[in-house]
Amino acid sequence: MLVSLTLTSTAGLQAVVFWALRGDWSPTWWIPNLALLLFPVPAIARLLRRDGPAGPVVR
Repeated sequence: MLVSLTLTSTAGLQAVVFWALRGDWSPTWWIPNLALLLFPVPAIARLLRRDGPAGPVVR
């Protein structure tokens, strides 16, 4: 899941950079690509939390 989310975010970043370098500022391209870039971020943060989704591990 982490690999999939990272690659999705990377694809969005590449698209945003492409449109920025090209100088095309149309919202019809930017909104979906920013969504690809940003929507995996909360899930990645949740996966990388130290205590995991079930709470801290008690030993």
